[in-house]
Amino acid sequence: MIYLKNNSGFKWIENSGFYFKGYQEDINSNNEPCNFTFNGIPFLIEKMKSAKGFFSIVYENEDIIFAAVDCVRSIPLYYGVKDREFYLSDDARWIRSQVGYSEIDDLSKQNSC
Repeated sequence: MIYLKNNSGFKWIENSGFYFKGYQEDINSNNEPCNFTFNGIPFLIEKMKSAKGFFSIVYENEDIIFAAVDCVRSIPLYYGVKDREFYLSDDARWIRSQVGYSEIDDLSKQNSC
């Protein structure tokens, strides 16, 4: 299940299972919101190899969930698993409520703001 609702700053843009938030230099110059057409996972992987900017990207179809963030995690994504159900969100509290985590492990604490 994907839950992307944090629209402070850049807004999430959704198009046929593809979600983008942020700014990616070679896609949206002049600091405009991203508006490119999603052309599949190979296209996305190729774009990520040279990506410059700050962004989060999620793609979901019936078989796969693909998620990526920029190298400094400026727009973070969080995930959890419970009973073989996968949860992905821009809201860590929502993930915790879905999977029932009561504590945060040390690595997660180090990686959070």
